[in-house]
Amino acid sequence: MKNFLRLYAESEEILYKMCNDKNNAIRKNAINKDFKGITHLISATWRNGMAAPSGKKILKHINDGTLNVSYKKFGKLRMFASKYKLDERRYSGLNLTNIGNSKKNTIEFRMANGTLNPEVIKQNVFLYASLINTAIQMTDNPLIYNGKLTEFYKTDVTEEQKVNNFLNLIMDYPEDRQIFFDRWQSVKNDKVFENNYKKGFAQNRFQREQFKKITERTPITLIKQAYSYINQMLSKTSEKGDVFYDI
Repeated sequence: MKNFLRLYAESEEILYKMCNDKNNAIRKNAINKDFKGITHLISATWRNGMAAPSGKKILKHINDGTLNVSYKKFGKLRMFASKYKLDERRYSGLNLTNIGNSKKNTIEFRMANGTLNPEVIKQNVFLYASLINTAIQMTDNPLIYNGKLTEFYKTDVTEEQKVNNFLNLIMDYPEDRQIFFDRWQSVKNDKVFENNYKKGFAQNRFQREQFKKITERTPITLIKQAYSYINQMLSKTSEKGDVFYDI
């Protein structure tokens, strides 16, 4: 389970972008913010989102050694909480509330939009099954996946590189990988995915992409000022060592 949750958390943001058919981004209110305290209670009465990201929390629990996934029976209290959306765990893109339940021991992926298209449904099942199967296989045969896992867990990459590393890890055939790459590419810049760093996704999974976005929204005058300042500092340093540097 730990291997599966690590894979999921690491790939969650790109999973949200490839879990629907091409040009069909995830529904507007599916990605929630975390509400706490009295704000959480009040917001539960109007919030429509049903698939909140949880990758950030999962990785924190893994890194802290506090990961604990188990089924807890709340009876009528749980039924009441679910009705009014107070049981936040249930309304995540990955619902684990039934793990360990003898009657319904399941994992639920909630991020995909509703569809009656059998081809899209089949592809979604294949995507989730490939992720789960990879987690099982890497647990049974870890050495086989070392190289691909090393590439996948790299964070000094662009989002596109992360997508390719993820698909290479969980799928064997190029034609299968292309389906989900095309899905991702068609919605990766959709408005619903703006400011993902403020939501529950694991942060800094593809740092080059984030640096690029920071550069794009930084005024050119500030960039020129920074270069000028660096040049001045390097020039002063070079005068002492009889070496001149320039950028």
